Parts: sequence; structure tokens; C-alpha cells
Amino acid sequence: MKRVETRRTTRRNRQITRPLDRPVANTLDDRGPGTRLGTPPRGIASDNPHWFVEVGLDVVDEPAGQVWNGALDSRFHLYVYPEEWGYFFCHGSRSSWIRVADAVRVHGADDYALASHTPPLRDLSAFVRDLEIQHRIKFRRDHALIRSNIDEAEEAVRGWLVTL
Repeated sequence: MKRVETRRTTRRNRQITRPLDRPVANTLDDRGPGTRLGTPPRGIASDNPHWFVEVGLDVVDEPAGQVWNGALDSRFHLYVYPEEWGYFFCHGSRSSWIRVADAVRVHGADDYALASHTPPLRDLSAFVRDLEIQHRIKFRRDHALIRSNIDEAEEAVRGWLVTL
């Protein structure tokens, strides 16, 4: 079932619906459309079929917080789950939230038109570096917020972030 956002207009009290997730044509291979991660990313093991790894990067010289303001902050978040992965980027009061499962989808907004440029998960490092160069920002990988339900994930993710 497709999720839709419903809102009321004040003029005629009619409801307008529009899809929240819009598929975007894109050809990806490794960990792209049509694939399921199934197992956690390289270097992380879990028997839990509902595992997750989430990474939050900020530009400030302090640990990335769980509370942030998309209108003011510059952030990059990576979300990796067995059934999909995705990312969120905000900077300069604009944002893009992209999800990848059977297709690349815009989740809510894509103010930076990133969906059509979404790389395979294995190539995300170059993609993040390009965002930093294009927007003249530097994400503090050493202060990343890492959330996971896998015990050894933080150490492995921090090792991966050095290469990001």
C-alpha cells in the first residue's frame, strides 16, 4: 500500500493527496534498486533479522547530536536496514531524503535533486565527498553519531567513516 500525505485546504475543505515516496529512474548495481541487504554491511555480523545501522554526520566540532534543525544545520545521515538503505542531507535550509530498496525513491523532499545521482551504497564515500566540495562544508567523521542494535557495529562503522 502506498503511503500518502493528506492535508486540508482552507478554501473548499477538500482533501488533497500526494505520494510521499516518488520512484526515480536510476540504474544502480551493488546494494541498489532490486536488492535486499539481508546481512549487515561488511565487517558487522548479526543474527538479528531486524538489525539496523544509522550514522549522523554534522559539521560542528563536537559530537553530532540526536537533536538538530534542518533549517539551520548541515547534516548527512545514513540509514541502513535489511530491506533498504537511504540517506538524508540538509544544508542551507534545504533538504533531500532518499531511500533505496526496489527503486530509488524521494522520501518527502529532494531540494538538491540528489535522487537521480544516488550511487550504489559501495560508492557512497565519493558521493559524500562531492557534497562536501560542492557545498563547501566538511562533515566531522570523528564526531559521528552512530546508532545500531548490533553490539560491535560502532567500532566497524567508525573504521569505515575514516575512509568516507
